[in-house]
Amino acid sequence: MAEDEVDNNHFEIDEEDDEQPRVKSILSAKETKPAKGFPKLNVKNLLFKVLNP
Repeated sequence: MAEDEVDNNHFEIDEEDDEQPRVKSILSAKETKPAKGFPKLNVKNLLFKVLNP
């Protein structure tokens, strides 16, 4: 039973490690898509408004 517990923990760690790169790739994709769709000036203006409301 102890071996099964170790295996389960190992799989949980693997799943977490697998999800992190996916989340990063999704975030990077979301960041690049608006940059291509909208002019860069609009993105800078939006960031400026968020930083200085």
